[in-house]
Amino acid sequence: MKDKVKMLILLCFFSSCSPIPKLNIRNIESPQNVFKEKNKTTYIKNIKWWEGYNDLCLNNLVEIILENNKTIEVAILNQDKAQEILNYTRGINGPDISLNGDFKRNRLNFMDKKLADNKTILNINTLAFSGNYTIDFFGKLDALENEVKYQIEAENQKKEYVKLDIVTKTINLYGYWNYLQNEQKNLNKQKIIINQLYKLKNLKVNLGSGIIDEVIKFQDMVINNQIAIDTNKKEQKIIENSLNALGSFKENNSIQKILSQSKNFDILKNKKTPQTISSESIIERPDLKYYISIINSQTEKIKSLKTDFFPKIILNGELGYMAPSKQDFFSKLYLNGFLSPSIYLPILQGGRIESNYRIAGIDLNIFIEEYNDAIFQAFKNVDNNLLEVKLQKQIVDNTKSILKSHRDLFSRNKKRLEIQTISQEELLESELSLYTLILKEEYEYLNLFNKNLSLLNSLGGTYGS
Repeated sequence: MKDKVKMLILLCFFSSCSPIPKLNIRNIESPQNVFKEKNKTTYIKNIKWWEGYNDLCLNNLVEIILENNKTIEVAILNQDKAQEILNYTRGINGPDISLNGDFKRNRLNFMDKKLADNKTILNINTLAFSGNYTIDFFGKLDALENEVKYQIEAENQKKEYVKLDIVTKTINLYGYWNYLQNEQKNLNKQKIIINQLYKLKNLKVNLGSGIIDEVIKFQDMVINNQIAIDTNKKEQKIIENSLNALGSFKENNSIQKILSQSKNFDILKNKKTPQTISSESIIERPDLKYYISIINSQTEKIKSLKTDFFPKIILNGELGYMAPSKQDFFSKLYLNGFLSPSIYLPILQGGRIESNYRIAGIDLNIFIEEYNDAIFQAFKNVDNNLLEVKLQKQIVDNTKSILKSHRDLFSRNKKRLEIQTISQEELLESELSLYTLILKEEYEYLNLFNKNLSLLNSLGGTYGS
């Protein structure tokens, strides 16, 4: 009979260790394999990548916004939350010890009375420490802790992604602000020239040598010029409000002071255009680093779930006093305790454990495919942005060439006016055309600045050199 019981126990033990299903884990794409680069370029990894613009006002503006932005504060709180989850995980993985106490008053039956000196009522006072500890033979506790550590890394990368987005928006607004300053000056100069031409055209009509259609044309130009000036002022105010919002409206005066000091149009010109991009730059993107951390975290989760297929050994113990009266409470006579191991066998839980394990494997494959898709999207964005930058650089060069021709033409026209081969009116028209082209060149520089910024953003703040 005893042999049968032993065989039954052994059968239950081994049957509880159900076979671990094999998970078909997808392959993680490597940027080097996706991006077949012939001429590998280096990259600059700079935490404060915006300092590459060499603009003190921009540096101060970015620091103010990063310090006060609410979206970044939420990201930091999520980091703190993840750290506390790690502390909690470490806590629950330790021994569970508790202090218990109770008082019982029992009425005794006839047989118990004889054992208790014919007492009808028996009081029992109990105060004891009890605890249990799961012996981790298969590394479950380490896997759970590592899972949370990778989650902390993921939250760090989410914060870096938020910072990248906020800084990109700030630089975009700052570049547009500097363009608007030059646009305002240009429009005011155009206003003076248009008004002079309008007066000359009107005078010629009054003298009988002009065309009324020309007067109407320049009258419309006066109105359109004023609309452009008013729009410029409105855009400046929108930028100021947008920057204040990024800074949570805490440092409005400081932001306004920085903008008033910023007169650096050259910031739109000082970024070099790379010819190629290294795959090393791509892997610095915080969104890709986030997915890698999530994949690592899920891998650790699978390790912890894998241990559920095996038996668990738990140590249980108790030490304390059980006395009939308070006076005898801490007497050695009534000190009791025990220490005993117990084995948990997942005999009827195999289906649930296997499903959880397979679900975790599917989740891991989802994260891997999301990462792979992010890799492809990253290269698409970088390639497209690089093409946009190169094309815009050609547009800027062509505009500069056209502008140079008009500058030379204006210089010749000034000499022609001196020898009276052209009129003052013709010279003013030539000057107006020149200022129009100057504004177009500055606008194309703004487009190049924004496309370079988009390229920087798609590289996660790194830049090919």
